[in-house]
Amino acid sequence: VAAGALSGVPRTMPALMRAHRLGERAAAVGFDWKDLAGVREKVREELDEINVTELEADSERVSEEIGDALFTLASYARHLGANAEMLLHAALDRFQQRFARMEAELATHGLCMEALDDRRLDEAWQRAKKH
Repeated sequence: VAAGALSGVPRTMPALMRAHRLGERAAAVGFDWKDLAGVREKVREELDEINVTELEADSERVSEEIGDALFTLASYARHLGANAEMLLHAALDRFQQRFARMEAELATHGLCMEALDDRRLDEAWQRAKKH
């Protein structure tokens, strides 16, 4: 029995990397969006589906739709020539650095996050993003 186009991609691979690899394999046999606009539209569709399932209060379906949206975003990155796994690592690093800057700034003023309202937290976050 011949192996399928998606066989051999380890299930233990980090999920976004696996999404990238599965997308590459599917694309190699013609199962892919023709252009970036098609992927972008699918991202919007997946986000809309999350909203619908939220309104239905079906947590299992919401979880499935979030997974579908993540997979579609990984495909979007692949179409841009990027790897979603690496993009997420970079985004997490930026978040961690900005968060630390925000904590440090608040500490210099004797403040802690728990004591701030949403507006003041957002202002502190915006300042941290500028550095």
